[in-house]
Amino acid sequence: MVKLPEQVSQKLTNANVFFTILIVWLHVSANYKLPEWVIGITVYSVPCFFAISSFLYFKSYDFNNPWADYKQKVSRRFNSLIVPFLIFNVVGFLFSLLCYQLHHVEHNPIETLMTTNPLLYLLESKANGPLWYFIALFTFVLVAPVLGYIIRLSMWTILLLPFVYWLCKDVRYYYFPYWMVDLFIGAYIALHYDKLTNIKISKNLQMGGVILSLLVLLLGTFGMIEAYTARALGPLCFIIIYGRFNILPLAFVRSLAPYTLLIYCLHIPISRIAIRVPRFMHIHVEILSLTISTAVTVLIIIGIGWILKKNKRVWSIITGGR
Repeated sequence: MVKLPEQVSQKLTNANVFFTILIVWLHVSANYKLPEWVIGITVYSVPCFFAISSFLYFKSYDFNNPWADYKQKVSRRFNSLIVPFLIFNVVGFLFSLLCYQLHHVEHNPIETLMTTNPLLYLLESKANGPLWYFIALFTFVLVAPVLGYIIRLSMWTILLLPFVYWLCKDVRYYYFPYWMVDLFIGAYIALHYDKLTNIKISKNLQMGGVILSLLVLLLGTFGMIEAYTARALGPLCFIIIYGRFNILPLAFVRSLAPYTLLIYCLHIPISRIAIRVPRFMHIHVEILSLTISTAVTVLIIIGIGWILKKNKRVWSIITGGR
């Protein structure tokens, strides 16, 4: 097992908050007419989530007692992924139904359900779109040790990445093999963590890596790199950047960190309320409206979370015991 220093744990938390905000920014932006580059950076959010999740899975995997650890991890991920997935899909469905009853311009979720394969409706999280990630991640957890046993054979397994890229790039977006490059990167770093962190790199070379990473991210943001390639390179670039800097202030991260799961699960329905705030304020600048709507979405969910946390049992269930 790999025990992480506190500094690394803080960086992972910082990244988790940062990418959660980007996800909200992405989905709220659908309500505004903005150039693609405004939301271009959000292309890196999901691949980085997969890389982080894979890293955290393997950094604590016990290869000396694999079957017991596998069963424990599947059980824990069921509670932390499938339970919130089911709860917040129901919440999303009921919210859509309420919106339809109040405002018939909205689609009727019951009609959508009746005209769709019910299993596909659930697995692709039609009632609460972003939650497809939970199913994709859980299915990866079911087969993850296979990847782990391959990667831990040698540090040279990094040479498999181009083959993984070629093999998985045409898989459907909703399924975890599409994200296998990012999962591979997270697993590789976790399983060879000690050797990788013992490599001595000069400060000048580190800064060169940061500058190059920023350039790659910028090219991806402006759509000058093909989307799948950008998603594959994103985690590597952010690892290099976070190796030198924290993107968000520590105090801000501490305030939001307990609510990131709730923000992720509720931002779609809550944003449908939040987008009305700039309209009410008669703000017509699209980028400003997007910023306000994103902030209001996050603040409303933090308020909901603050109330829910008063009941520890309820909070534990809806956040999967986090």
